[in-house]
Amino acid sequence: MSDSESEVEVPKKKAKKQCSEAQLANLRKGMEAMKAKREALAKQRVELDEKKKKGEVPLDTPLPKFVPKPKVVVEKAVKPEKVEMAERPVITRPRKERVKQVTATDLEAMKMSILTALAPKKEEEKVEKVKEVPVEKVVEKIVQKERVVTGSELLNKVFGF
Repeated sequence: MSDSESEVEVPKKKAKKQCSEAQLANLRKGMEAMKAKREALAKQRVELDEKKKKGEVPLDTPLPKFVPKPKVVVEKAVKPEKVEMAERPVITRPRKERVKQVTATDLEAMKMSILTALAPKKEEEKVEKVKEVPVEKVVEKIVQKERVVTGSELLNKVFGF
């Protein structure tokens, strides 16, 4: 094989899909209906032009446009069939018991009962006839008078600088 004889496949053209006779008949019918509408519209325009020339209609009246009739679709009335519903099971749930509101006195009483339960139990000591005489201890207190501190000195003292 030489370069002049190259094997190039020529793409084959597919044949167009042929319409059936019923499709062609419907197409002709549709085209005839469109032609009739165009002719009717042209007639109305000619009549309007004549009326404008005679002065029966104002000159600024727009030309008529084709307004298609709305399609009315008639639906067949369907008789409703009776449908029997299955009975639903009755679901009963137990109610939660109502909780009484807690008041401040109830909280105080509970706090006291907890504190008494946690406190160590003291055994009652037998009271002896001998009474101990309390001895007063002398405690010396040193009173320091501080001057009034304001501004940055107060801040340094508060934050420990």
